Amino acid sequence: MKRPFFLLVFALCHLGCSGGEPARTPTLPGFDAAWGPHETYLVAAPNNVPLRADVYYPMPATASNQHIMVTIHGGGWSSGDRSSMSGWERPIRQAGYTVISIEYRLTPSVSFIEQVQDCREAMRWVARYARDRGLNADAISVMGVSAGAHLATLIASAPSQPAGSWIGERTQVRPAAVIGISGAYDVRGDFAADKPAVQWMIGDPGLAKEASPVTWLDASDPPMLIMHGDSEREPITPLSQAEIMVETGLSVGAPMELVVVKQGDHGLFPHPQFEETWPTQEAIGESMVRFLDREVLNR
Repeated sequence: MKRPFFLLVFALCHLGCSGGEPARTPTLPGFDAAWGPHETYLVAAPNNVPLRADVYYPMPATASNQHIMVTIHGGGWSSGDRSSMSGWERPIRQAGYTVISIEYRLTPSVSFIEQVQDCREAMRWVARYARDRGLNADAISVMGVSAGAHLATLIASAPSQPAGSWIGERTQVRPAAVIGISGAYDVRGDFAADKPAVQWMIGDPGLAKEASPVTWLDASDPPMLIMHGDSEREPITPLSQAEIMVETGLSVGAPMELVVVKQGDHGLFPHPQFEETWPTQEAIGESMVRFLDREVLNR
């Protein structure tokens, strides 16, 4: 049955009023000022590039709902790391979710093909970790920001063996729900013309279609919450990217929800003149929690 579509425009007042089995002990226990204590595991090392995952437990730990949210960082596909997602995860952890922040190889040494493979390998690792720790391995959700939103929606929608372009993979662990924030979802045509970062990500210009999540959307996709700002200070990925993602998804029966944050920029932050009335990041996080609770808690 086709799912309902919700378009939520957050005006200023609305929100304001190849890896092995997971190790049983962390390789790099640590503490991040923003995230708090965490455990770091080696997930894979493709071509001798170590890729790690940071595990952050619910706050408080006794509130665990046995579900996992995987976060994928941004940085134009060429920079950033798994620690850059701090801040987004707090309301989700407070709602009882375990958050696992992953990483992937960066352009220009690789393209989206290897990045998708890295994210899918990380998803397989997360599923093994979940089974090892008694968490729910069958309903793992994913959140990505910017380049991470592109990769999150791509691993959710693209088949494991797209014809003629990607190396076949082992069975994938498909996300149960996806949150995409400020992502690029259609990189065909002129979108990449003046954007070297997008060109590096695509690699072969002939693969722009395959690199676009909109290409792969169908009715079998998991529920997706697409969040985007409408500020003129969001020149990196304009609101039209979110709109075409949702419109395309709806046209093929994919379950989509669009949230437009008024005056939000690339990070959904406001122009300084709107700071006093703009919704807090925690309030936006609460909308994410409502989406997750609705889509995955009963699975």
